[in-house]
Amino acid sequence: NITRRLRAVIEVSDAVSHGDLAVDIPRVGSDEVGDLMASLSATVRRLNATMRDIHEASRQVLASSSEVATGGLDLSNRTEQA
Repeated sequence: NITRRLRAVIEVSDAVSHGDLAVDIPRVGSDEVGDLMASLSATVRRLNATMRDIHEASRQVLASSSEVATGGLDLSNRTEQA
């Protein structure tokens, strides 16, 4: 039934629009509705990959800023001792 399959697409779209990137994306066929769901699935996979990349970049920024802070403190201590 096309109505049921379109409702499945809408439910997935709504979940993703509310930030749920772990939503279960069912297969709904091999016609246009199925193509739409497959496209939505690919979009969610890419969003998940982007979120992982952002998380990793944030961790790297945190590590780098800690190193800069430590270096600044070390420089300050050496300057005071001189």
